[in-house]
Amino acid sequence: MNPADPRWLEILKATGWQNLGLSLAFAAFIYLVHIDVISTNGDPLWITIPAVISLVCGGLAIAAFGDSISKFLFRVVVRKYSRYKYKKMVEKFIPHMTENDRAIVGYLLHHNQKTFQTMSDGGYAAPLIGKNIIRIAAIRGQEIDILRKGRKNCQERIDIIYRATFCT
Repeated sequence: MNPADPRWLEILKATGWQNLGLSLAFAAFIYLVHIDVISTNGDPLWITIPAVISLVCGGLAIAAFGDSISKFLFRVVVRKYSRYKYKKMVEKFIPHMTENDRAIVGYLLHHNQKTFQTMSDGGYAAPLIGKNIIRIAAIRGQEIDILRKGRKNCQERIDIIYRATFCT
């Protein structure tokens, strides 16, 4: 392979696991040369080249794993922050609920229900839908009846409303 040939840079496209495997393979090769299982005739390139390749692949593997971990941690932090923000929004909205809003939430809490049906415009639950306390219970691509839509208040939201309403 010609050193000026840029195809050797294809190693940068490898995944973290592939780079880790290459790094460990070259480290094993260096160890086998060290314990004289592989004869080298005293040439230092038998150690230098695999060591450089092992370090480069190991560094790429560490960078790939660090990137994956940082993406995961970012998703966790964003999820926790959005839950915190939602909880604060609900706590601020509770004193401003109308009697109809309180009746809907009270009915759901009393009967331990997570879903109910309303008209397409939301009916009496429209302010709760507008504040994102209640949302449509459907998935993408699901056909919905025009006159009756399922609404749901997921368990996390019910817990937040319950704690904010009755435990403070």
